[in-house]
Amino acid sequence: MIAPWTALAPIEVRAAELLLRESQPGDVAVLVGLFDTEQMDRRTPLASPFDAQAVARYVAVAGRARRKVGALQLASTRDGGPYSAEARPARGALPERTATRSPAHTPNAAWLRAKLF
Repeated sequence: MIAPWTALAPIEVRAAELLLRESQPGDVAVLVGLFDTEQMDRRTPLASPFDAQAVARYVAVAGRARRKVGALQLASTRDGGPYSAEARPARGALPERTATRSPAHTPNAAWLRAKLF
């Protein structure tokens, strides 16, 4: 099971058929399927193999980022369905206007890791 992000209120952003939400326990298998690929291994700093334990660590880092610097890492879903992409809205901006579809790696990932550890 994925540990809760924090004691903070859950984040949800809805626009038409799009729902951006925090990860949920049911997302583990989907995240493994999305991120445990050869291409993700070559092009991102994610753990390999990206298994359920790696998902738990990944979600924990996102939770620390939310608590420490207000960063958001949200699951992008269609009508609340399965996790299909990830959105990392720019800090201080409206999520529905700045969210982008991206793999698990962003240009600011190294900076964020330095702030968290």
